[in-house]
Amino acid sequence: MPLPLKNLKILDLSRLLPGPYAAMILAEFGAEVIKIEEPVTGDYIRRTGPAINGESAFFLSLNRNKKSLTLNLKSRKGQEILRKLVQKSDVLIEGFRPGVMEEFGLGYESLKKVNPRLIYCAVTGYGQRGPYARKAGHDLNYMARSGLLDNLKTDGGPIVPRLQIADVTGGTLQTVIGILLALLHRGRTGEGQLVDVSMFEGALMFLPLLLANLGVQTPPPNPVSGYFACYAVYPTQDGRFFSVACYEEKFWREFSRALAHEEWIPIQYEKDASVQNQLKKEITKIFKNKPFLYWENFFKPMNCCVEPVHHLKEVLADPQIRAGRTIFQKNGILNLNFPVKFSNMTAAAEAPSPRLGEHMAEILSELGFSRSE
Repeated sequence: MPLPLKNLKILDLSRLLPGPYAAMILAEFGAEVIKIEEPVTGDYIRRTGPAINGESAFFLSLNRNKKSLTLNLKSRKGQEILRKLVQKSDVLIEGFRPGVMEEFGLGYESLKKVNPRLIYCAVTGYGQRGPYARKAGHDLNYMARSGLLDNLKTDGGPIVPRLQIADVTGGTLQTVIGILLALLHRGRTGEGQLVDVSMFEGALMFLPLLLANLGVQTPPPNPVSGYFACYAVYPTQDGRFFSVACYEEKFWREFSRALAHEEWIPIQYEKDASVQNQLKKEITKIFKNKPFLYWENFFKPMNCCVEPVHHLKEVLADPQIRAGRTIFQKNGILNLNFPVKFSNMTAAAEAPSPRLGEHMAEILSELGFSRSE
């Protein structure tokens, strides 16, 4: 059965993580993706992170199933070639700061004259409009301005997550969703359009419950903030950790009885901080009395939302991950499959990430350019 995005052509001018990751997801479901890079240097991420056989593991993990073409977009020839590609393409993804593509004569208003059906997706830090539109930024900045970091703080202040939260949730996923919605709109109307993805605004997707609290004059303690003992992380005897997320009363009841403390049951959501702090101390003392493996076996047969905090190597061996083949190894690196499973389709077979300019001759020949040109 053909994949849903078969015959869709995407031009990926983006770099680093958010745009390339989105384009790869679309490629895995049938789209033909041409990655357009600067001559000689290519995408910055080709020179980032650990190398596998001389190639960046980061680049390899984000650019499967793509073709590579190098273009100097500052040159007239490069601009001419891109316009010809746009004539035959459905989607263009770019991650330049607002105004840069316009300086090349390749902004949305110019390219929609070349192809009115084009879906032009701009993935930027702060979007195409507003006072921060041309401001530089990275994942940590978007999390900071959006309020995410303030809600990831400890007693020592905001932490620096070892994850690209705004890049992936605010950038990659919003790009995929935005493009698919624009394609549905085009299917009904024939119209292309500009899809404006702001990673800063996309990061706000984490905050609906916190925003809802702002409308309450005296909001109660957030039940998933760690304020309550029933929703927290506890250390074991050997320095490992367990997550306890007994949000519902039935899970808290089972947890309390399992640890022989039925007196905890009625005070699950007692708002007095001193009560919750005392409860946390009691639970911590119990967890610290036994090692990680003991608690893993202890809670395994139970149904009370208590799970171990795994290291990445343990995640690879997790039977649930193995069953879903969510993580797989290819070309010496670990890769992520798209995690959603479908009953009537499977993602495309994985083609390796391309060498810089690997498909130059093939693509230019299809456009009618000779070898000498």
